Amino acid sequence: MNKNGIIILHDCLPPSITHQRVPRTRYSWNGDVWKAIVEVRTWKDVDTYTVLSDQGLGIIKNKDNKDPLLLKNVSFKKLKFKFFYNNYPKIMRTISYDDILEII
Repeated sequence: MNKNGIIILHDCLPPSITHQRVPRTRYSWNGDVWKAIVEVRTWKDVDTYTVLSDQGLGIIKNKDNKDPLLLKNVSFKKLKFKFFYNNYPKIMRTISYDDILEII
C-alpha cells in the first residue's frame, strides 16, 4: 500500500447469518468479508474502521494502529457469525460516516 494509501471494502456488516453464509444461498449477500476486517484489526501497521453505511464500509489506512484488536490463537476463517453478532461494534471498530470524514 502507498504511504498515504487507503483500501475500502464493501459489505462488511452482514445483517443476518444468511447474508454471510458461504457458499452463497440468497440473492442479497455480503459474504464473510467481515472476517478479513477482524484479522486486519489485529495488525499493528494499519488502522482499520468499519463505517456504519451501506452494509458496512471497511476502511484500511496505512497508519499505525492505535487500537489493535487483541485476539490470540484465532483461526479467522473459522470465526462464527454468532461471534460477529455479539461483538461487532468492538471487533469491527464501527464509526459513523461523519467520523470517517475526519479520519481520512
